[in-house]
Amino acid sequence: ARGMALTAKGRLEEAVNEKVSLRSFLNSEKIAALETVEVPAVRLIEIADHVLAGKIAEQRDQNDEAIAQFKAAVEIQDGLPYMEPPYWYYPVRQEVGAVLLKLDRPGEAEAVYREDLKQHPRNGWSLFGLAQSLHSQGKVGEAAEVQKQFEEAWSQADVRLTASRF
Repeated sequence: ARGMALTAKGRLEEAVNEKVSLRSFLNSEKIAALETVEVPAVRLIEIADHVLAGKIAEQRDQNDEAIAQFKAAVEIQDGLPYMEPPYWYYPVRQEVGAVLLKLDRPGEAEAVYREDLKQHPRNGWSLFGLAQSLHSQGKVGEAAEVQKQFEEAWSQADVRLTASRF
């Protein structure tokens, strides 16, 4: 959490220090005490490590590295057992899609959001990203339909989205 906050504030060197601490913890014996049948602690911390690495890379305009790190986190997340609420607090595919949109790769982003919506139907964040990706490709009719789905899913929200991630 500290690493993510520092990254968002542009304090990258401090964020990198947090990532080093996270990696050190992940490689320590202390992590074993957190791992239980009910909680896959090691995999959750691995997701956190990749997400933080992706955020840092993105802030440094190392977008291919950011995408690779986010995709590594997605792969781990996809392997987590089903749980309500989910073990990880948001679908990391939203990070991948947002970077792809930023890089003007809307076709790839569309595929990422569609995959996420298979796993998280009616997820407002992913519907928002899908609508953006379709609009960017000139798929006006599809974009309008997805926008309508987003508005329905988001009708009770108190946050106005500008991107498919927080």
